[in-house]
Parts: sequence; structure tokens; C-alpha cells
Amino acid sequence: MPWTELEGEQEATVTIKDNGKIYWNEAARAQMGDPSWVSLWFDEEGNRLGLMATRNGSQFPRLRVYFDGDDYVIAAKQHLDTAGIDYSDERSIELVSPSLLDDPDAAIHWIQLE
Repeated sequence: MPWTELEGEQEATVTIKDNGKIYWNEAARAQMGDPSWVSLWFDEEGNRLGLMATRNGSQFPRLRVYFDGDDYVIAAKQHLDTAGIDYSDERSIELVSPSLLDDPDAAIHWIQLE
């Protein structure tokens, strides 16, 4: 009997670590379009954190994305602190995509915090 490769679908997941770093997996990276830089957004009313891929890091506040083993990472402690987002307990959350702003090119991929 011949072998058949089994395929599975990986959920796009973002993990907020207790050190203020935000990690995401390969499925989330592909969903966001393989960004080198991102900007963070916060919807206080909806308690959502948004990630938007940006073209470059020349304007503040842009966060450089780096690869760490199996995940993509941004150091976001200062941003999370400013927004009052609790990151004391590590948590993984499904990435929802995208929520369009007025500019259709500005897609914010977001996670529901609580």
C-alpha cells in the first residue's frame, strides 16, 4: 500500500510572553504577509491588540520583527506598558485577520485580549 502524506492546518497564533515580547508562528507570519516591521494598535473599547505590517522602520513606533527559532518576535514591553495591557501571565491567542481601516492597504490583524 503506498504512503499518503497527511496534511494539517496550523492555526495562526500569537503568544504574549511574560517578558513583554510578542511571538507568532509561521501561519500568523504568512497571514500578515511576512513583515519585517510591524506597528502595534490597541482598541481599548474592544480590548483588542492589533498588529499591522509596515514597509519600513523609519517612523516611530515601528517594531523590528526578528526570527527566534520557530517563531517571529517583537519586543513590545514598553508598548504594552503604555497601553496598560497585562502580560504577567503568558498566553497564546488566535490571530484574527484583518480588520480594515479607512485605507484598504492598512490591514490590522488582531487578537482578542480577554
